[in-house]
Amino acid sequence: MDFQAESHRIFGSWFSSFYLLKMRPSVLLVIYLVINIHCFGRLFACQASDDTSHVDHAISRFLSQSKGYNTG
Repeated sequence: MDFQAESHRIFGSWFSSFYLLKMRPSVLLVIYLVINIHCFGRLFACQASDDTSHVDHAISRFLSQSKGYNTG
């Protein structure tokens, strides 16, 4: 469900940006690229949730160990 909503938001911003490009091409093109790179990065992170969960688990384990070392 989140993937569908995110894709609708991306394509909606793409069409609105394309419509507004007629007025100020350079400024809106930069804004459009920054927003869409960020959004597609989030979509890719959602699709690769298995890999990121392993990374999060490793980071949390490392942080818990470092806290143990700091207190001990």
